[in-house]
Amino acid sequence: MLPVEPPDDVQDHWPPVLPADWFEFGRKYTFPFMPHGFFGRMLVRCLHLIETTGLVFWRSGLILKSQQLEQVANLQFDPETYSLLIRVRIPTPNLVRMSGPAMLLRQLIEAVETLLDCYYHRVSVTRLVMCSHCAQLRVPNLVPFFFTYSECLDLAEAGGAYCFCQHIRSPSRCVRIDLLAPDIVFADLSVINESDLTIQHVIGQGGFGQIFQAVLRRPKRKRKIRDIIREKLNLRSRKSGPPREDPDTDEDELDPESSTDATNEPQFIELPVAVKELKTSDVGSRENKFRDFQTEAYIMRYLTPHHCVTHIIDATTSPQCLCLCVCVCSCLNHPNLVKLHGIMIKPRFRLVIELVVRGDLSNLLHPPLGRQVSGWLPGTRGTISKEDFPWRLRLLIALDVARGMRYLASLNPPIVHRDLRSPNIFVRHSPPPVVSALTDR
Repeated sequence: MLPVEPPDDVQDHWPPVLPADWFEFGRKYTFPFMPHGFFGRMLVRCLHLIETTGLVFWRSGLILKSQQLEQVANLQFDPETYSLLIRVRIPTPNLVRMSGPAMLLRQLIEAVETLLDCYYHRVSVTRLVMCSHCAQLRVPNLVPFFFTYSECLDLAEAGGAYCFCQHIRSPSRCVRIDLLAPDIVFADLSVINESDLTIQHVIGQGGFGQIFQAVLRRPKRKRKIRDIIREKLNLRSRKSGPPREDPDTDEDELDPESSTDATNEPQFIELPVAVKELKTSDVGSRENKFRDFQTEAYIMRYLTPHHCVTHIIDATTSPQCLCLCVCVCSCLNHPNLVKLHGIMIKPRFRLVIELVVRGDLSNLLHPPLGRQVSGWLPGTRGTISKEDFPWRLRLLIALDVARGMRYLASLNPPIVHRDLRSPNIFVRHSPPPVVSALTDR
């Protein structure tokens, strides 16, 4: 049984006053009544977080420490106010690596949100963001100010960079939004500038809003130094015998920039992409839509910096058979999952993802009927013929979907798709083998 009161060694792991050279984030969830079994379930979920260790436990709280990142989290549930307070501390020098603090905070937030969706989806929960300026004051027993989740979301959507503690517009109370709510502004994801993206036309409609076809401008990847050295040594060996080390090699000679061809190759490439734009005009479901959008983006990136995820949408459908590749969009860097290029915040929240030109499997199976068909009405759809959808193609599609699902299930922790259906399976024109990727509209 856990003790009712916090143990005596709590202050050893979580000093009452924020230590010097540390920074603190916070999030608060307030319920209208006591949620039965909530904190017990939350405690179990925290014990399953990746690379975290529980340090101290009591009946209404716990302290966690990241095994890899230098950060500590404190979770406390107040049975009198029916509120859960999450606080994460990190050394100030690590703020330059926003993936660190945002990662633990995001894992805890996602654990709470998943719990609410599964067990308490009918409960109206108030979400608040703790003011990091109050924590930096380092005053004992100071009750921090809390911003509403909506006003932080409004600020992020408007492209604002700062807010003010207690809404007092003073330079001394200025707080950066990325240090207040890094998860809302996607501080640990690749953010694409508006100038690097050219929107072309609408190609579909998703659960969050419209999907556009666009062109993404990206710099060419530089060659690695060792590859350039190997090329130069091979060139010398062809000219003057075996390669030898030259201590007088000029640094410029090994510079990737100076090793490019003299033909003035363009330093950028243009990638066709799909852009999924979040529509938040509906005030009633605005926060819910944004949280779904946010979850999808983070699942695509997953829990480690080298993983990328995706959610793809394409309404262009094309028939023809065995060269098709399926994409069931989902989350990570895998041949059977669609790739996420990055996030856009301005002018609107957008996911920039790999373009699947063939569209989804639903459109392939039920193509729109042409005007020449008798009894044609707008939106009327037919059924693909057996000749255009042979059993070989069906089995290839099923195999690729199974590979993508198996990969998601093999992760630690495993990812459950929860919406595997034909509109979320995308097909692209590619030589065999067929490639699938998972998506969630």
